[in-house]
Amino acid sequence: MKVWLSVARSLDAKDVARSTRRIRASVRGKVHKSVLVRVNNICTLIEQVLPRADQLGAGSEEMHVLTRMATDYLPGAIDPYLALPREYAERKPLSDGRTAIQVLCVQLDVMYAQMGQIVDAVMRSDGDRLLANGRFLEDKFGQNPLNLPPDPKRYSQPESPAPLPPLSLQILQAVAQLVTERMRSRKKP
Repeated sequence: MKVWLSVARSLDAKDVARSTRRIRASVRGKVHKSVLVRVNNICTLIEQVLPRADQLGAGSEEMHVLTRMATDYLPGAIDPYLALPREYAERKPLSDGRTAIQVLCVQLDVMYAQMGQIVDAVMRSDGDRLLANGRFLEDKFGQNPLNLPPDPKRYSQPESPAPLPPLSLQILQAVAQLVTERMRSRKKP
């Protein structure tokens, strides 16, 4: 655990930004569009979070993943792929039956999902700061006695059951009708 803490602390935003630029340049014009889009999406998330990465905390797991994503995980997936001839990577199955491009796309999707969680952590941090500021203001200035307490229903989302797809509804209606008919036929002697 101490190893990744020291790695996360030793990396700065410039190192991470430099790495994302290198990654983008390394795939530009050399990979299929499906790979390019995924790589660019991951790099964009990294770059969006980077200015506010300090909110993650220097020793947090999210900070570790953010820095390693740009400097290790993403290059570690892309480099072996780039070492293959493009036609081979896109057409020839590997030992598990998938092509190299399929394997890489799965790995990139996993990394994108992880970066989405990191973005969510930063957004939660912003939301928590907003709530904390609201509590501070209430404590500092108090509530006006003429104000009514907030109505929780006003801010909550209405809960409505998800509509059934038409086919499911038809199946349910047919089953209900069948059960009703069988119950009626049993009652008749």
